[in-house]
Amino acid sequence: MNEEAQLERGYRRLLACYPSTFRRAHEEELLAVLLESAREGQRHPGVADAANLLCHALRLRIAPPRRRSTHGVPWAVRLMLLTAFLNLVAFAVVVSTEDAVSAAAFRGATSPIAQPPGGLVVLRFVRPHLPVLIHNLVVFARIAAPIAVVGWLVLAWAAARGRRWGRIGTVAMFVLTLLGLLVAVVAGHAAAYAAADLIAVSAVCLSALATTALILSASSRADNGPATSPRP
Repeated sequence: MNEEAQLERGYRRLLACYPSTFRRAHEEELLAVLLESAREGQRHPGVADAANLLCHALRLRIAPPRRRSTHGVPWAVRLMLLTAFLNLVAFAVVVSTEDAVSAAAFRGATSPIAQPPGGLVVLRFVRPHLPVLIHNLVVFARIAAPIAVVGWLVLAWAAARGRRWGRIGTVAMFVLTLLGLLVAVVAGHAAAYAAADLIAVSAVCLSALATTALILSASSRADNGPATSPRP
């Protein structure tokens, strides 16, 4: 019993080198582990244990670990829900303007004017195929929008529960949304024939961008959690 008490005093002197906040949270747990792993009849802390404890205490004194922070995650989840809602709005806009967009594309394809409304110069070999191209883009948007809604809802669920794969999924969804916007502008000439659709998709893209930036920032802070307790 005297040997154990002497060993405990030795470990407590070493643990006294740690910051007070760390000691309040972990001292008894560390002490129990150190005493349990001690050799029978041991009276003094071993050299390796002492060096490990002192080095870890010094590291905590010099660079205290940042507290694990997920402050941005709730806002990221809200933005994901907003992005899902905006995808529903974009879906409704695409459906409601489909006929008007198709008619405008047909007039642009058959018109002798080489420069359609909006100032976008359409290449001669593309103009005859504009109605088919825009129709295919509209069909794709009608299919993709509900899938995107489900995807953002799943990502919101994952982010709320701290799933790491949600970070990758968020980036992927943003990239796909951005690609869809670029295709609509460049290939579909949305600025000329589907201004309402372009505005709706742009709103989705901006919301996805904000969500991606926030979830990556929150995940980066969470990765810098408190240092692990030193092992004897």
